[in-house]
Amino acid sequence: LSGAILFRLDLFPKRKAPANLSNINLSKALLMQANLNNANLTGANLAEANLGEANLDSALLNQAVLSGAYLMGANFTNADLRGADLTGVILGSTVFGNADLTDAKGLELCRHFVASVIDHATLRKSGRLPLNFLRGCGLPDTLIEYIPSLLDDPLQFYSCFISYSSKDRDFGNRLYADLQNKGVRCWFAPEDLKIGDKIRDRIDESIRLRDKLLLILTESSIASDWVEHEVESALEEEKLTGRTILFPLRLDDAVMESSKAWSALIRRTRQIADFTGWKDHDSYQKSLDRLLCDLKTEEDKKSRSDAASSALFERAVLSPRDTFREEWGQVTSSIVKIAKRNGLINEEDIEASQVINKLFETRIISEAIKEKFYSLKKWHFNVVFFGSSSSVEPQSAITFVNMAKDLQSTVELACTNNSDSGED
Repeated sequence: LSGAILFRLDLFPKRKAPANLSNINLSKALLMQANLNNANLTGANLAEANLGEANLDSALLNQAVLSGAYLMGANFTNADLRGADLTGVILGSTVFGNADLTDAKGLELCRHFVASVIDHATLRKSGRLPLNFLRGCGLPDTLIEYIPSLLDDPLQFYSCFISYSSKDRDFGNRLYADLQNKGVRCWFAPEDLKIGDKIRDRIDESIRLRDKLLLILTESSIASDWVEHEVESALEEEKLTGRTILFPLRLDDAVMESSKAWSALIRRTRQIADFTGWKDHDSYQKSLDRLLCDLKTEEDKKSRSDAASSALFERAVLSPRDTFREEWGQVTSSIVKIAKRNGLINEEDIEASQVINKLFETRIISEAIKEKFYSLKKWHFNVVFFGSSSSVEPQSAITFVNMAKDLQSTVELACTNNSDSGED
Protein backbone atom coordinates (compact mmCIF):
# COMPACT_ATOMS: atom_id res chain seq x y z
CA LEU A 1 0.00 0.00 0.00
CA SER A 2 2.98 2.28 -0.47
CA GLY A 3 1.74 5.68 -1.69
CA ALA A 4 -1.90 4.75 -1.18
CA ILE A 5 -4.50 7.49 -0.63
CA LEU A 6 -6.43 6.48 2.50
CA PHE A 7 -7.80 9.85 3.60
CA ARG A 8 -10.14 9.52 6.62
CA LEU A 9 -9.72 5.75 6.57
CA ASP A 10 -11.71 4.09 9.38
CA LEU A 11 -10.51 0.55 9.85
CA PHE A 12 -13.32 -1.89 10.57
CA PRO A 13 -15.45 0.62 12.53
CA LYS A 14 -18.04 -2.02 13.49
CA ARG A 15 -15.54 -4.68 14.57
CA LYS A 16 -14.34 -4.92 18.14
CA ALA A 17 -11.08 -6.66 17.29
CA PRO A 18 -8.22 -4.28 16.43
CA ALA A 19 -6.90 -4.27 12.88
CA ASN A 20 -3.71 -6.29 12.42
CA LEU A 21 -1.43 -4.30 10.12
CA SER A 22 1.89 -5.51 11.49
CA ASN A 23 4.82 -5.14 9.07
CA ILE A 24 2.56 -3.51 6.45
CA ASN A 25 4.17 -1.10 3.96
CA LEU A 26 2.34 2.26 4.14
CA SER A 27 5.29 4.44 3.22
CA LYS A 28 4.25 7.75 1.64
CA ALA A 29 0.58 6.84 2.13
CA LEU A 30 -1.98 9.61 2.64
CA LEU A 31 -3.59 8.79 6.00
CA MET A 32 -4.82 12.21 7.10
CA GLN A 33 -7.58 11.98 9.75
CA ALA A 34 -7.46 8.19 9.52
CA ASN A 35 -8.87 6.26 12.47
CA LEU A 36 -6.18 3.77 13.45
CA ASN A 37 -7.42 3.38 17.00
CA ASN A 38 -6.03 0.16 18.57
CA ALA A 39 -4.44 -0.86 15.28
CA ASN A 40 -1.50 -3.26 15.42
CA LEU A 41 1.19 -1.51 13.38
CA THR A 42 4.13 -3.33 14.91
CA GLY A 43 7.09 -3.11 12.54
CA ALA A 44 5.02 -1.23 9.94
CA ASN A 45 6.73 1.00 7.38
CA LEU A 46 5.13 4.44 7.63
CA ALA A 47 8.12 6.39 6.34
CA GLU A 48 7.08 9.76 4.87
CA ALA A 49 3.41 8.92 5.36
CA ASN A 50 0.96 11.77 5.96
CA LEU A 51 -0.70 11.05 9.32
CA GLY A 52 -1.90 14.57 9.96
CA GLU A 53 -4.71 14.57 12.59
CA ALA A 54 -4.78 10.77 12.50
CA ASN A 55 -6.14 8.94 15.53
CA LEU A 56 -3.54 6.44 16.76
CA ASP A 57 -5.00 6.07 20.24
CA SER A 58 -3.71 2.81 21.81
CA ALA A 59 -2.01 1.81 18.56
CA LEU A 60 0.89 -0.63 18.66
CA LEU A 61 3.78 1.03 16.82
CA ASN A 62 6.76 -0.63 18.44
CA GLN A 63 9.66 -0.98 15.98
CA ALA A 64 7.60 0.87 13.35
CA VAL A 65 9.40 3.14 10.87
CA LEU A 66 7.91 6.64 10.77
CA SER A 67 10.98 8.52 9.54
CA GLY A 68 10.02 11.68 7.68
CA ALA A 69 6.30 11.20 8.42
CA TYR A 70 3.94 14.15 8.82
CA LEU A 71 2.44 13.87 12.32
CA MET A 72 0.99 17.32 13.00
CA GLY A 73 -2.21 16.99 15.03
CA ALA A 74 -1.84 13.21 15.32
CA ASN A 75 -3.09 11.57 18.51
CA PHE A 76 -0.69 9.06 20.10
CA THR A 77 -2.52 8.75 23.42
CA ASN A 78 -1.72 5.34 25.00
CA ALA A 79 0.35 4.44 21.93
CA ASP A 80 3.25 2.01 22.13
CA LEU A 81 6.17 3.60 20.26
CA ARG A 82 8.97 1.56 21.81
CA GLY A 83 11.90 1.33 19.44
CA ALA A 84 10.05 3.20 16.69
CA ASP A 85 12.10 5.28 14.24
CA LEU A 86 10.96 8.92 14.40
CA THR A 87 13.91 10.44 12.58
CA GLY A 88 12.90 13.66 10.84
CA VAL A 89 9.17 13.41 11.58
CA ILE A 90 7.19 16.65 11.49
CA LEU A 91 5.48 17.45 14.79
CA GLY A 92 3.10 20.15 15.95
CA SER A 93 0.04 19.89 18.21
CA THR A 94 0.90 16.19 18.30
CA VAL A 95 -0.42 14.45 21.41
CA PHE A 96 1.83 12.11 23.39
CA GLY A 97 -0.45 11.22 26.31
CA ASN A 98 0.53 8.15 28.34
CA ALA A 99 2.60 7.10 25.33
CA ASP A 100 5.71 4.91 25.56
CA LEU A 101 8.74 6.32 23.71
CA THR A 102 11.29 4.01 25.29
CA ASP A 103 14.27 3.49 22.94
CA ALA A 104 12.57 5.45 20.16
CA LYS A 105 15.11 6.44 17.52
CA GLY A 106 15.75 9.89 16.06
CA LEU A 107 13.84 11.92 18.67
CA GLU A 108 16.59 14.54 18.68
CA LEU A 109 16.06 14.97 14.92
CA CYS A 110 12.29 15.58 14.99
CA ARG A 111 11.13 18.79 13.27
CA HIS A 112 8.83 20.87 15.48
CA PHE A 113 6.65 23.46 13.76
CA VAL A 114 4.62 24.30 16.86
CA ALA A 115 4.57 22.88 20.39
CA SER A 116 3.11 19.44 21.07
CA VAL A 117 1.49 17.82 24.11
CA ILE A 118 3.54 15.50 26.30
CA ASP A 119 2.38 14.48 29.76
CA HIS A 120 3.81 13.17 33.03
CA ALA A 121 2.81 9.57 32.24
CA THR A 122 4.74 9.65 28.95
CA LEU A 123 7.82 11.06 30.66
CA ARG A 124 7.65 8.40 33.36
CA LYS A 125 7.16 5.51 30.91
CA SER A 126 9.78 6.65 28.42
CA GLY A 127 12.74 7.36 30.68
CA ARG A 128 15.32 9.91 29.58
CA LEU A 129 14.33 11.71 26.39
CA PRO A 130 16.61 14.00 24.33
CA LEU A 131 16.77 17.64 25.39
CA ASN A 132 16.03 18.88 21.85
CA PHE A 133 12.88 16.77 21.68
CA LEU A 134 11.54 18.04 25.01
CA ARG A 135 12.28 21.66 24.09
CA GLY A 136 10.64 21.18 20.70
CA CYS A 137 7.50 19.84 22.38
CA GLY A 138 7.32 23.14 24.25
CA LEU A 139 8.58 22.16 27.71
CA PRO A 140 10.41 25.09 29.36
CA ASP A 141 14.00 24.53 30.49
CA THR A 142 12.95 25.17 34.09
CA LEU A 143 10.71 22.09 33.99
CA ILE A 144 13.10 19.96 31.91
CA GLU A 145 15.81 20.53 34.50
CA TYR A 146 13.68 18.95 37.21
CA ILE A 147 12.14 16.06 35.29
CA PRO A 148 14.63 13.49 36.70
CA SER A 149 13.86 14.51 40.26
CA LEU A 150 10.11 14.79 39.77
CA LEU A 151 10.15 11.25 38.36
CA ASP A 152 12.31 9.92 41.22
CA ASP A 153 15.15 9.47 38.74
CA PRO A 154 18.31 10.85 40.37
CA LEU A 155 20.36 13.41 38.48
CA GLN A 156 23.40 11.72 36.95
CA PHE A 157 25.57 14.79 36.55
CA TYR A 158 26.39 18.03 38.30
CA SER A 159 25.18 21.13 36.44
CA CYS A 160 27.78 23.43 34.92
CA PHE A 161 28.52 27.01 33.95
CA ILE A 162 31.06 27.17 31.09
CA SER A 163 33.49 30.09 31.18
CA TYR A 164 35.68 30.88 28.17
CA SER A 165 37.22 33.66 26.11
CA SER A 166 35.42 34.68 22.92
CA LYS A 167 38.51 33.55 20.99
CA ASP A 168 37.86 30.01 22.23
CA ARG A 169 34.23 30.02 21.07
CA ASP A 170 34.59 26.98 18.80
CA PHE A 171 35.69 24.76 21.66
CA GLY A 172 33.13 26.32 24.02
CA ASN A 173 30.28 25.63 21.61
CA ARG A 174 31.47 22.07 21.00
CA LEU A 175 31.82 21.29 24.70
CA TYR A 176 28.42 22.85 25.45
CA ALA A 177 26.67 20.79 22.76
CA ASP A 178 28.37 17.53 23.76
CA LEU A 179 27.65 17.98 27.46
CA GLN A 180 23.99 18.84 26.77
CA ASN A 181 23.63 15.75 24.58
CA LYS A 182 25.04 13.65 27.41
CA GLY A 183 22.47 15.03 29.85
CA VAL A 184 24.68 17.60 31.61
CA ARG A 185 22.76 20.82 32.32
CA CYS A 186 24.90 23.75 31.10
CA TRP A 187 24.79 27.55 30.99
CA PHE A 188 27.02 29.93 29.11
CA ALA A 189 26.63 33.50 27.96
CA PRO A 190 26.19 33.23 24.15
CA GLU A 191 23.41 30.63 24.50
CA ASP A 192 21.61 31.80 27.61
CA LEU A 193 22.22 35.49 28.30
CA LYS A 194 18.94 37.32 27.71
CA ILE A 195 18.72 40.70 26.03
CA GLY A 196 18.67 43.39 28.68
CA ASP A 197 20.35 41.29 31.38
CA LYS A 198 23.01 43.02 33.42
CA ILE A 199 25.95 40.87 32.37
CA ARG A 200 27.87 40.68 35.65
CA ASP A 201 24.75 40.17 37.77
CA ARG A 202 23.48 37.44 35.44
CA ILE A 203 26.84 35.64 35.46
CA ASP A 204 27.09 35.85 39.24
CA GLU A 205 23.59 34.38 39.53
CA SER A 206 24.33 31.61 37.03
CA ILE A 207 27.51 30.56 38.80
CA ARG A 208 25.66 30.53 42.11
CA LEU A 209 22.89 28.31 40.72
CA ARG A 210 25.21 25.78 39.05
CA ASP A 211 27.33 23.15 40.75
CA LYS A 212 30.53 23.53 38.76
CA LEU A 213 32.28 26.33 36.91
CA LEU A 214 34.05 24.77 33.92
CA LEU A 215 36.85 27.26 33.30
CA ILE A 216 38.43 26.90 29.85
CA LEU A 217 42.03 28.05 30.22
CA THR A 218 43.98 29.34 27.24
CA GLU A 219 46.31 32.23 26.55
CA SER A 220 43.25 34.28 25.56
CA SER A 221 41.12 33.46 28.60
CA ILE A 222 43.92 34.17 31.06
CA ALA A 223 44.16 37.68 29.61
CA SER A 224 40.38 38.22 29.77
CA ASP A 225 38.88 40.44 32.47
CA TRP A 226 35.54 38.70 31.85
CA VAL A 227 36.90 35.27 32.74
CA GLU A 228 38.87 36.66 35.68
CA HIS A 229 35.64 38.08 37.13
CA GLU A 230 33.92 34.70 36.80
CA VAL A 231 36.79 33.02 38.63
CA GLU A 232 36.57 35.55 41.45
CA SER A 233 32.80 34.97 41.69
CA ALA A 234 33.30 31.20 41.87
CA LEU A 235 36.01 31.45 44.54
CA GLU A 236 33.81 33.76 46.60
CA GLU A 237 30.95 31.28 46.31
CA GLU A 238 33.26 28.49 47.44
CA LYS A 239 34.10 30.46 50.57
CA LEU A 240 30.42 31.12 51.25
CA THR A 241 29.13 27.59 50.69
CA GLY A 242 32.12 25.40 51.48
CA ARG A 243 31.64 23.55 48.15
CA THR A 244 34.22 23.02 45.41
CA ILE A 245 32.91 24.85 42.36
CA LEU A 246 35.88 25.76 40.17
CA PHE A 247 36.71 23.03 37.63
CA PRO A 248 39.51 24.08 35.21
CA LEU A 249 40.19 22.73 31.71
CA ARG A 250 43.21 23.74 29.60
CA LEU A 251 43.57 23.90 25.83
CA ASP A 252 47.23 24.96 25.86
CA ASP A 253 50.10 25.40 28.32
CA ALA A 254 49.47 29.07 29.12
CA VAL A 255 48.12 28.41 32.61
CA MET A 256 51.22 26.39 33.46
CA GLU A 257 53.40 29.43 32.70
CA SER A 258 51.19 32.38 33.75
CA SER A 259 52.30 34.67 36.58
CA LYS A 260 48.78 36.04 37.26
CA ALA A 261 47.74 35.47 40.85
CA TRP A 262 44.42 33.74 40.13
CA SER A 263 45.83 31.45 37.43
CA ALA A 264 48.81 30.57 39.63
CA LEU A 265 46.39 29.69 42.44
CA ILE A 266 44.44 27.38 40.15
CA ARG A 267 47.63 25.73 38.95
CA ARG A 268 48.78 25.06 42.50
CA THR A 269 45.51 23.89 44.02
CA ARG A 270 43.41 22.23 41.30
CA GLN A 271 43.66 19.23 39.02
CA ILE A 272 43.42 20.74 35.52
CA ALA A 273 41.66 18.64 32.85
CA ASP A 274 43.81 18.29 29.74
CA PHE A 275 42.04 19.13 26.45
CA THR A 276 45.18 20.25 24.61
CA GLY A 277 44.48 17.69 21.88
CA TRP A 278 40.83 18.68 21.42
CA LYS A 279 41.08 19.07 17.63
CA ASP A 280 41.89 15.36 17.35
CA HIS A 281 38.64 13.38 17.62
CA ASP A 282 39.98 10.46 19.64
CA SER A 283 41.95 12.65 22.03
CA TYR A 284 38.95 14.94 22.56
CA GLN A 285 36.62 12.00 23.18
CA LYS A 286 38.96 10.54 25.80
CA SER A 287 39.17 13.89 27.59
CA LEU A 288 35.39 14.31 27.37
CA ASP A 289 34.82 10.83 28.82
CA ARG A 290 37.13 11.64 31.74
CA LEU A 291 35.29 14.93 32.29
CA LEU A 292 31.90 13.20 32.28
CA CYS A 293 33.22 10.67 34.78
CA ASP A 294 34.34 13.50 37.08
CA LEU A 295 30.99 15.23 36.70
CA LYS A 296 29.08 12.10 37.70
CA THR A 297 27.33 12.47 41.01
CA GLU A 298 28.21 9.98 43.73
CA GLU A 299 25.19 7.69 44.30
CA ASP A 300 22.81 10.60 43.75
CA LYS A 301 24.56 12.49 46.58
CA LYS A 302 24.05 15.83 44.96
CA SER A 303 20.39 15.44 44.05
CA ARG A 304 19.45 13.85 47.37
CA SER A 305 21.42 16.15 49.66
CA ASP A 306 20.41 19.30 47.77
CA ALA A 307 16.74 18.39 47.94
CA ALA A 308 15.97 16.61 51.18
CA SER A 309 12.97 15.06 49.43
CA SER A 310 11.07 15.27 46.15
CA ALA A 311 8.65 17.56 48.00
CA LEU A 312 11.28 20.30 47.95
CA PHE A 313 11.52 20.08 44.16
CA GLU A 314 7.76 20.23 43.77
CA ARG A 315 7.46 23.14 46.18
CA ALA A 316 10.24 25.06 44.45
CA VAL A 317 8.79 24.46 40.97
CA LEU A 318 5.25 25.40 41.96
CA SER A 319 6.08 28.42 44.12
CA PRO A 320 9.78 29.37 44.31
CA ARG A 321 9.11 32.79 45.84
CA ASP A 322 7.02 31.32 48.67
CA THR A 323 9.78 28.76 49.21
CA PHE A 324 12.20 31.61 49.98
CA ARG A 325 9.72 33.20 52.40
CA GLU A 326 8.79 30.00 54.24
CA GLU A 327 12.33 28.66 54.55
CA TRP A 328 13.77 31.93 55.89
CA GLY A 329 10.99 32.15 58.46
CA GLN A 330 11.70 28.60 59.65
CA VAL A 331 15.47 29.05 59.80
CA THR A 332 15.42 32.39 61.66
CA SER A 333 12.92 30.99 64.15
CA SER A 334 15.14 27.93 64.68
CA ILE A 335 18.25 30.05 65.27
CA VAL A 336 16.50 31.94 68.08
CA LYS A 337 15.26 28.67 69.61
CA ILE A 338 18.72 27.09 69.41
CA ALA A 339 20.33 30.03 71.24
CA LYS A 340 17.63 29.98 73.95
CA ARG A 341 17.84 26.21 74.37
CA ASN A 342 21.58 26.45 74.99
CA GLY A 343 21.15 29.29 77.48
CA LEU A 344 22.97 31.83 75.32
CA ILE A 345 20.19 34.45 75.34
CA ASN A 346 17.48 35.29 77.85
CA GLU A 347 15.43 37.88 75.97
CA GLU A 348 11.92 36.77 75.07
CA ASP A 349 11.36 39.12 72.14
CA ILE A 350 14.50 39.00 70.00
CA GLU A 351 15.17 38.72 66.28
CA ALA A 352 17.52 36.26 64.63
CA SER A 353 19.85 39.05 63.45
CA GLN A 354 20.26 40.20 67.06
CA VAL A 355 21.04 36.63 68.09
CA ILE A 356 23.65 36.29 65.33
CA ASN A 357 25.29 39.58 66.37
CA LYS A 358 25.44 38.48 70.00
CA LEU A 359 26.86 35.07 69.11
CA PHE A 360 29.53 36.77 67.03
CA GLU A 361 30.39 39.31 69.73
CA THR A 362 30.84 36.48 72.25
CA ARG A 363 32.98 34.55 69.72
CA ILE A 364 30.59 31.61 69.59
CA ILE A 365 30.30 31.90 65.80
CA SER A 366 32.88 33.09 63.30
CA GLU A 367 32.72 36.14 61.06
CA ALA A 368 32.18 33.83 58.07
CA ILE A 369 28.97 32.46 59.65
CA LYS A 370 27.76 35.98 60.40
CA GLU A 371 28.47 37.07 56.81
CA LYS A 372 26.63 34.04 55.46
CA PHE A 373 23.58 34.92 57.59
CA TYR A 374 23.42 38.48 56.29
CA SER A 375 24.09 37.39 52.71
CA LEU A 376 21.12 35.02 52.86
CA LYS A 377 19.00 37.65 54.59
CA LYS A 378 19.71 40.10 51.76
CA TRP A 379 19.01 37.45 49.13
CA HIS A 380 15.68 36.60 50.80
CA PHE A 381 14.73 40.27 51.06
CA ASN A 382 15.47 40.99 47.38
CA VAL A 383 13.45 37.99 46.19
CA VAL A 384 10.44 38.33 48.50
CA PHE A 385 10.03 42.10 48.34
CA PHE A 386 11.42 43.03 44.92
CA GLY A 387 11.29 39.90 42.77
CA SER A 388 8.25 39.01 40.69
CA SER A 389 6.91 35.45 40.88
CA SER A 390 7.92 34.75 37.28
CA SER A 391 11.49 35.96 37.76
CA VAL A 392 12.36 33.58 40.60
CA GLU A 393 13.85 30.30 39.34
CA PRO A 394 13.12 27.02 41.15
CA GLN A 395 16.84 26.17 41.20
CA SER A 396 17.47 29.47 43.00
CA ALA A 397 14.92 28.54 45.67
CA ILE A 398 16.45 25.09 46.14
CA THR A 399 19.94 26.55 46.47
CA PHE A 400 18.65 29.04 49.04
CA VAL A 401 16.94 26.29 51.06
CA ASN A 402 20.10 24.19 51.20
CA MET A 403 22.29 27.13 52.16
CA ALA A 404 19.81 28.23 54.85
CA LYS A 405 19.63 24.72 56.32
CA ASP A 406 23.42 24.51 56.28
CA LEU A 407 23.59 27.84 58.15
CA GLN A 408 21.14 26.56 60.74
CA SER A 409 23.18 23.38 61.27
CA THR A 410 26.41 25.38 61.60
CA VAL A 411 24.91 27.73 64.20
CA GLU A 412 23.46 24.79 66.14
CA LEU A 413 26.83 23.00 66.18
CA ALA A 414 28.63 26.15 67.39
CA CYS A 415 26.07 26.75 70.16
CA THR A 416 26.16 23.10 71.26
CA ASN A 417 29.97 23.01 71.34
CA ASN A 418 30.00 26.22 73.42
CA SER A 419 27.54 24.76 75.91
CA ASP A 420 29.56 21.54 76.20
CA SER A 421 32.80 23.44 76.82
CA GLY A 422 31.02 25.59 79.45
CA GLU A 423 29.89 22.50 81.33
CA ASP A 424 33.43 21.13 81.30
